[in-house]
Amino acid sequence: MRRAGFRAAVGALALATAASSSPLLSLNCASGLSGVKAVDASTPEGATTASNAFGFDLYARIKQDGDNLICSPLSAAVALNMASAGARGPTLAEMLSVLRVDPLRAAETHPSFGGLLRALNARDGTDGLALHVADRLWGQSGADFKPDFVALLRDSYGAPMETVDFAKAPERARVAINKWVASQTHDRIPEILGSGDVTDTTHLVLTNAIYFKGKWEKPFAEYHTRPRPFTGVSGTANAPMMAQQEAFAYARDGDVQVVELPYRGDLSMVVVLPDGAGDLPAVERNVARHYTDWVAALKPALVDLWLPRWTLSSRVDLGPPLNAAGMRLALTTHADFSGISDVPTFIDKVVQVAFIDVNETGTEAAAATAVGMEMQSLRIPKIKPKIFHADHPFLYLLRDRRTGAVLFLGRVARFGG
Repeated sequence: MRRAGFRAAVGALALATAASSSPLLSLNCASGLSGVKAVDASTPEGATTASNAFGFDLYARIKQDGDNLICSPLSAAVALNMASAGARGPTLAEMLSVLRVDPLRAAETHPSFGGLLRALNARDGTDGLALHVADRLWGQSGADFKPDFVALLRDSYGAPMETVDFAKAPERARVAINKWVASQTHDRIPEILGSGDVTDTTHLVLTNAIYFKGKWEKPFAEYHTRPRPFTGVSGTANAPMMAQQEAFAYARDGDVQVVELPYRGDLSMVVVLPDGAGDLPAVERNVARHYTDWVAALKPALVDLWLPRWTLSSRVDLGPPLNAAGMRLALTTHADFSGISDVPTFIDKVVQVAFIDVNETGTEAAAATAVGMEMQSLRIPKIKPKIFHADHPFLYLLRDRRTGAVLFLGRVARFGG
C-alpha cells in the first residue's frame, strides 16, 4: 500500500518543577567538561551555534549501547535555556557551561533563542513546508511565580503561563499537558509525561514542541526499494533498501562519507556513513568536532545512493549525560532556581522520547523531552557516481539549512531482532 506523500517531523520538551522535599532520581556519572568554549549567544546565529554544540555533546554522552536512536538537540536546548532563566549563582553557571552559553551575554541569550524560533516559525506554510515551534508554562494554581521570569519566557519564547492544580489534581494536570503536546505535534507525541512524572509536589512544567512536515526534493521511486543485507551491531539482516542515482551534495573525509538529502523548503537530512560497519561509535564521539567541516566540504556529485527505509522510537534518560557534562547542582536539592519562585526546586528527571519514520517520499519524526523538577538539483550525466550504500550503521541529522539549527539527530545501527 502506498504511504502518504507528505511527511512530518515533530519535537516536544517539558520541564517540571516541584518542591525539593521529594526524592531525587539517582545519578551516577563521570566527571564534567573541561575547557569547553562558551558561545556568544546574543544573536539568533549564536543561539543556533550554542544549541548545536550542546546537542552534539549531549548526544555523544548518551549511552552507546549500539542500538538505534533519535533525539532532538534543539528541543532540549530551548527548554533548558528557559529553565536557566530562573537559575541563580553556581546553579546558573553550571547550566550555562553545559548549554555552551557565554555567561557575560546570558541575559541576551533568551531573546536570541526567541529570534531563532521566530525565524523557524516564519517558514511555516512556505514552499509547501510546515514548520512550527511552540512553548508554554504550566504553573501551580495560586503559586507566587516571579513576574520577571514569567514575563521573560512569555516575551522571548512566546511561552504563556497556564495554571493547573498539581497539588490537588496532578493526574488531571498531566493529561492537560499531554493533550497540549499531542495537539502541537499532530498526535505524534501522545504522551510526554508518563504515570508518576507529575505528582502533588510538582510546581511548574515548561513545554516546547517542534513540528516539521515536508517532502524530499528528490523522492525515491518505490519500485526501486528491495530487501538488501544490512550489517549492523547484531549481525546481518535484510532491510528495505531504497535506491536512486542522482546529484546530491557529497563529501568524503578520510574514512567517512557524507551526503545531504534536501527536503522541499530548505531543510535537509545529512547522512554520515563510516566505511567500516563497526566504526560508528568513533564518528559519534567526534561529531561536534567535524560537523561544520563536513557541511562545508559538501559539493555536487552524482551519487549511487542506498538508504534503508526505517521506523524507530527511542526513550533516553538525559539526566546522567547532563550530570556528566557538568550540570550537577541543578540535579540536586542544592539547586538555586530562586528566579522562578521562592519555593525550593531542583531537576528530578530529564527524559526524551523520540520517533522517526523515513521512507521513499520523505521523513516523519517526533521528539518529546520531559525535564522534571521536584517542589529541544544539479544533474551530472555520464560521470562515475560516488557509491554511498548505507548498508551498515550510520549517523543522520535533520537540519534547517537557513538557520543552521539541527532539529533531530540519531543513528541507525541495526535491523531485525
